[in-house]
Amino acid sequence: MFGYSWAGLADTLYGGVNFALPGNGGQECYDFLPPVARLIETVVAVGISLLYFVWGYSQVTVPRTSTYIRKDRAGRRILLVMMSLMFGAEIGFKLATRQLIYILNPCHVTSAFQLPFEAELYWIQHIMMLVVPYYLLRLGGVYTIEKLHDWTWSVMSLGFSMLYHFIVLQGISVTFMVNLNCMLCPAISDPFYGPWYRVAAFIHQSLFIPLCGKTFCVVARFFLTQFKPTAVKSHLWKDVTEEANQRSNLPRCASCHRLTDCCGNRRPAAPSPLAAAAPAPAPAPAPAPAAAGGGGDGTRSKSD
Repeated sequence: MFGYSWAGLADTLYGGVNFALPGNGGQECYDFLPPVARLIETVVAVGISLLYFVWGYSQVTVPRTSTYIRKDRAGRRILLVMMSLMFGAEIGFKLATRQLIYILNPCHVTSAFQLPFEAELYWIQHIMMLVVPYYLLRLGGVYTIEKLHDWTWSVMSLGFSMLYHFIVLQGISVTFMVNLNCMLCPAISDPFYGPWYRVAAFIHQSLFIPLCGKTFCVVARFFLTQFKPTAVKSHLWKDVTEEANQRSNLPRCASCHRLTDCCGNRRPAAPSPLAAAAPAPAPAPAPAPAAAGGGGDGTRSKSD
């Protein structure tokens, strides 16, 4: 029973993998790197990745405390439903083709001839990788980022990603001879194709992953806080609901209802409830009138 169950599980995991396709795996892909070279690269990469993770974790800074404003937003629900449907479809595709092992891949796409809409789902997932963080940054509050000059989170995440590749993905790839994320052999389109392709990948990914993350944050901050047609708040860390409530109490133009005095006719802001409930100050007492008569000092002068 155990052997039958293991055989069925193995068939579900990688029974549908076509090892005849270059870069998918198999004995030729497994033998691409000598065992000694693979071992040395793994030891060095894991050591550097641990340094990345430990340094980032020890220096990491936590953003300022923000009040979570619980509000049921239609956009967040739509994105949640879309992500759930895509993840479910991805699992269904892998089960149908008996390639469930590729679920472990951070990034994977098969040929469009192998399964309909697999390539389309691949691009939709990558587009959602840009849409979801941008939408969460738009909400702000608890969905915030570190300062642009703070690289601790980026380096810590990079170390975790590299450890996942060289320990988890490589271990499973060597065990089942399936090329998960090119850990056994390079892709046929790899510009660094050759025995040093993993060293080149480790170097350029260590540079471009943090840079791409920071570039995304810079672009998101520009469109959310500075570009007038799309700006919704003054600072990226502010909650968009709280910012909208504050902006509603600012003076607006009576003609176009903007916050600027563009039409030369500014309308005062509505008083806050606390200010309206405060009692009006008592009027100051009027000064006593001066006594009639001569000297102006309050005394009557004598006459001869």
